[in-house]
Amino acid sequence: MSKFFKAILLIGIVVVIFGGVLLGIAIGTRAFAKDETVSKEEFIEEVFNSFDIDLAISDLKFEKSDVNKVACNERKKHYHEVKVENEKLVITFKDDYKWYENILKFDYKPTSVTVYLTEENYDNLHIESSTGDIVIPEDFTFNSADIKVSTGDVDFKANCLNDSTFKASTGDIFIDGINNTSDVKVETSTGSIKVKNTNCKNVNLKVSTGKVTLENTLVEEHAEIKTSTGNVVFTDADANTLNVITSTGSVKGNLKTGKNFETETSTGKVSVPTGSTGGLCHIKTSTGDIKIEVK
Repeated sequence: MSKFFKAILLIGIVVVIFGGVLLGIAIGTRAFAKDETVSKEEFIEEVFNSFDIDLAISDLKFEKSDVNKVACNERKKHYHEVKVENEKLVITFKDDYKWYENILKFDYKPTSVTVYLTEENYDNLHIESSTGDIVIPEDFTFNSADIKVSTGDVDFKANCLNDSTFKASTGDIFIDGINNTSDVKVETSTGSIKVKNTNCKNVNLKVSTGKVTLENTLVEEHAEIKTSTGNVVFTDADANTLNVITSTGSVKGNLKTGKNFETETSTGKVSVPTGSTGGLCHIKTSTGDIKIEVK
């Protein structure tokens, strides 16, 4: 081996050892360090009518109050920036940790953001989150809603006057109380979807392995429901026309009005009213059963 390659090899070994020492110090420091959780409140004096909220690991909930403020339970370097821009309340998650400080971080204390609001009616609601849960109670009404999460759950009981979209990866999505003449779109992968006490123009529900439930829900025009292994359950629900497609999941329950039933299945059992009139109800499964009654 030439002197040049020996020198290159020696430099490489030194760099690796030095880097390993630094990494070891960083890991050792983080392994025994604790992330302190701090609380803060920020009172909102400016006028706002919309929301743009981008979170990562924190839970989020709205509450009715006699003062506008944002209360955060956060870490010193995992914190939330709160401001009002163009009459929009903006809340953004900030991560000031160095890359090596996130190595072997064992002390995961929960963090949360609570938005206290004096008014009941607002314009647009936009929320993005990763692992946090989202809770929006029945006290509020929004012109439109767009909520996206990854592994967190969504519990939305507010009203939405126009189109509303909810999307998750492995989280469950629960919608209760939307009353409008617009569309509701809900999509998740392994989580479940439940739509309850809702009146809307169209509904589009898509899930992979989770269950889909429509309870006391009336759809003026069309209900589109697609799932893979999850069941679809109707309880006192209805739509002018329905298209339900599933693979191994079953479709069962009751609808409020008669339908022109059109069913397709491979090995599943079928039990639907015969001779009914009304809008088309197309149900397709592979191995799942189909059992629908009309009240």
